[in-house]
Order: sequence, then C-alpha cells, then structure tokens
Amino acid sequence: MPETRRHPSWDTGTRVMVRNRFDGAWVAGFELAGVGEHSYEVRRRSDHVVLPARFEESELRPEPEHRQFSRSASSRAQLAQRPHRLAVVH
Repeated sequence: MPETRRHPSWDTGTRVMVRNRFDGAWVAGFELAGVGEHSYEVRRRSDHVVLPARFEESELRPEPEHRQFSRSASSRAQLAQRPHRLAVVH
C-alpha cells in the first residue's frame, strides 16, 4: 500500500485505538501498518497480525501514552483500612 499521509502526525507504526464496529467502544492495542489514500491498514500489536478490514480516519484515534500506575497515599490508606478476607479452601 503506498505511503500517503493524511493525518499530519500519523506514520506507519503510530499507536492507535480502533472504534469497535459492533458496539462503538474504543479499543487500544493497535498500530498503523499502512497509510492509504482513503483508508488505513491496522496491525494488532499483541500478535503483529494486520487486520483484513481497512479503517477510515474517523474510526481511529491516537492511543494515549500510558503513565506508570501508582496509587496515591489516600488510596493506599483506604485499602489498608479495608477488612481482609481470606478464602479457605479445603
């Protein structure tokens, strides 16, 4: 597929979210595999498979950069106050 850039900052390899065509939810874990004149090829990052469907720009959006997860001090205090429940397995 020829490399014709439409979105100014989207190149092959750009991480994107894809709109699920069934329920409209946004799904992360994809990257652009190709940029065409009217559509984009998308690759699933988990197994590097290029999806057979092509996507319009309205069906894609940049994947937000992930921040390292850390709990705030107040969240840790709330967790410490919860009663712990242990499951007993016989």
